[in-house]
Amino acid sequence: VNTSTGKIRINAKCENAYLGTSTGRVIMTNLIASGDLKVDTSTGDVEGNLLTSKIFVASSDTGKIKVPQPTNGNNICEISTDTGDIIITVNE
Repeated sequence: VNTSTGKIRINAKCENAYLGTSTGRVIMTNLIASGDLKVDTSTGDVEGNLLTSKIFVASSDTGKIKVPQPTNGNNICEISTDTGDIIITVNE
């Protein structure tokens, strides 16, 4: 899923996912991604609730980052934003 200036809101079950936007927010609700997950945004926040554990790699130049410590995840969740916050929870 890719957009230039819009918000991405996703509630899905998938293997791998790439979510990208230039100036919008990314909101994940009860997302099940059995494989890898990549989220990219320039000026938007990334927030969500995943239903599968991941190894988190998160970066933001000016925002706050709050992601869970990996427990038993084998797959990567890579999240990057330039000026937004990253807030992720995992409920298995």
